[in-house]
Amino acid sequence: MKAKAWKYLAVIGIVVVAAAVAAVTAGGPDLTGRLSLARGTDAGKGTRVALAAEGVDEIGVFGSESGGSSRESLPARTEYGTRASFAVISEKGDRVEVRLPGRPNGRTGWMEATDVSVRSVSSGIDIDLGSRKLRAERDGEVVLEADVAIGSDRYPTPKGDFYVTDVLRSDDPAYGDWAFGISAWSESLTDFNGGSGQIGIHGTNDPSSIGDAVSHGCIRVDNDVAAALSDVIELGTPVSIH
Repeated sequence: MKAKAWKYLAVIGIVVVAAAVAAVTAGGPDLTGRLSLARGTDAGKGTRVALAAEGVDEIGVFGSESGGSSRESLPARTEYGTRASFAVISEKGDRVEVRLPGRPNGRTGWMEATDVSVRSVSSGIDIDLGSRKLRAERDGEVVLEADVAIGSDRYPTPKGDFYVTDVLRSDDPAYGDWAFGISAWSESLTDFNGGSGQIGIHGTNDPSSIGDAVSHGCIRVDNDVAAALSDVIELGTPVSIH
C-alpha cells in the first residue's frame, strides 16, 4: 500500500453501512463474471472493534489482562489520519484484549478499557488466495463475491486473520477511487514507495490484472467492486486471508 497514493477521507468514524446489493442492481455497473450475489455463512457476525477514545493521543499495550507496565504505546491515529482501531478478542475487567496492526503480523495485546470505545461490527471479508476470490458479508449474509488479483510469488499476500484499519478515497488512478488499509504488513517488503508496506484492498487502473498473482501483496479488485465494498466495509471489519 503506497502512503503517498491516498488522500484521507475526512471524518471517517464508522462507515454507515448500506447494502452493496443496491450498488450492483439499482442501475449499477455490469460486473458479469467478476462479481456475484449470494447468501452464506456468518463470518463477521458479532464482531467487535475497539476505537481509540476521544481525547487520547497514545494507547498503552499490556501483556496481560491485569497489572504490569505497558510494553509499548500506539498512536491514536493511523499514518493516514484515521482513528486507530483494534479488533476485539475478549474483554476482562478493566482491559480489552485486541489484535494489533503492524509487524510481526498476528500480534495481540491488552488495552485499558478507558483508552478505547468498543463497538459492534456487522461486516466481514473473506479472501481465498487459491481461487482468487473475495467474499463480503453483512449481518451474516454474503452480499457480494468478486475476483481479485493477489500478491506475486516474490511478494506474496500474507495469510491470517486481520481487520480494516483505514477506509480511504484514492487520488491515484493505480488504486481506483477506494482503498481499504488492513492490519497486515508485507512479510517480504519493509517499505514500498514511501509507505511502510501495509497491505490493502483497493481498485486498479489495470482491470486485466484481476485474477492474477501480480501485486506487491495487496488485494486488487475492479473499481466498481471497490465502490460496492465502500458501502459494506467499516473500521474493524474482519478480513480473513487464506
